Amino acid sequence: MIPTIAALVVFAATTANAQSLKVIQAKLDPKVASQAQFTKHVEKVGQEGDCGGFTYAASSTLAPAHHVHYDAKNLNDGLLGSAWCEGAPGSGVGESFTITLDANDTHPAWKGRIEIMNGYASNAKLFQKNGRIKTLKVSFNDKPIATVQLVDALGLQTFELGDALPKDAQTRGGVIKFEIAEVYGDGAKAEDTCVSEVRPAHCVP
Repeated sequence: MIPTIAALVVFAATTANAQSLKVIQAKLDPKVASQAQFTKHVEKVGQEGDCGGFTYAASSTLAPAHHVHYDAKNLNDGLLGSAWCEGAPGSGVGESFTITLDANDTHPAWKGRIEIMNGYASNAKLFQKNGRIKTLKVSFNDKPIATVQLVDALGLQTFELGDALPKDAQTRGGVIKFEIAEVYGDGAKAEDTCVSEVRPAHCVP
């Protein structure tokens, strides 16, 4: 079948959009890996700039097991012993979670920094047992803006989306979507891909 002009135009636009996405490599801080280290870091970041409150949601969630829940709200509970784990069949590619930013104008606006504790970060055993995110597709208010490469290691990872945001974007009340594009964990005992913490950070006037 010969493709129509309309189909070629759609394909070209899709290809151009994919090529224009900013590719970002997350930076790993292995010195922030334990619960005590992470708590201390969160307290310090809170003193530097209050980002307000957020709302978390996910496309799927692993069913509870032995009274342990894997809900999206775990992504911002400050505990590395909990995690959001996707609940779809397979490795979780295509699953996603979203963060709705604080709309309150009494808090400084988010400028684009994201902090993440990849995998089930409670300890090395759980980290290796479950899948971890390798690549994220990131959208802001339904507009694809970047792909982010994460490190396969315990520790705090940080990346900046500020330069990838649409020009003059109003971030208050905005929605950031993170879609799993690739995973680490071939041979992991559990197929489920998990993330312990994800939070917007460095909200300054």
